Amino acid sequence: MNPVTYSTFGADANVKLLFGNIGTVISGPIQLFLLGAGLYLALRVYRQLGMLGRLPPFDIALLGGAFLYAGVVIACVAALVRNNLSMVTVERALTWPGDYISGVLLLEAIFLRRSTAEMGWGYVSKVWGAFVAGIFLASFCNLLNLLTACGIFGWIQTSFVWYLWYPVSAAFALAPAYQWEAMRTAQARMAKEVDELELSTS
Repeated sequence: MNPVTYSTFGADANVKLLFGNIGTVISGPIQLFLLGAGLYLALRVYRQLGMLGRLPPFDIALLGGAFLYAGVVIACVAALVRNNLSMVTVERALTWPGDYISGVLLLEAIFLRRSTAEMGWGYVSKVWGAFVAGIFLASFCNLLNLLTACGIFGWIQTSFVWYLWYPVSAAFALAPAYQWEAMRTAQARMAKEVDELELSTS
């Protein structure tokens, strides 16, 4: 489906590798960093409003698992560098921060979800709940991929992970959709209140 593939430019193996590496970095650490920056801005708003929630033990355990995974990644990277320095390339090094950023993202999303927990399970709570689900599933998939690459599991045992990326994408798509619905609902309620106020004063 990519027309560049059938051109002379796209047929070059080095060009394919270059674009593949660029796409991996953009869809990995850069995308996660931008998402993390957006969630941080939302956290600042909730803190200014005095609505920042507290984390229960279950959430703390969940975050502990995420950062434990980041520690496993650090250990694997250190072993890779120590055993075969020639395998360390700029392209690979640029993708490594994605695993650590995932832990930070999970922390931000859980804080936001807990901050809106008292509102019930409305659209605003669903926004942050969708982010939590997407980030957690993505971290779980990355962990199993890492364990498979290290030879702890076989590809057949972890092949189900391929299908988990669909709900990950769905969760990240649902979050802004819920935000849009929350805005529409708020606007509709405001318009209704204004109409009722105008009727009562007329």
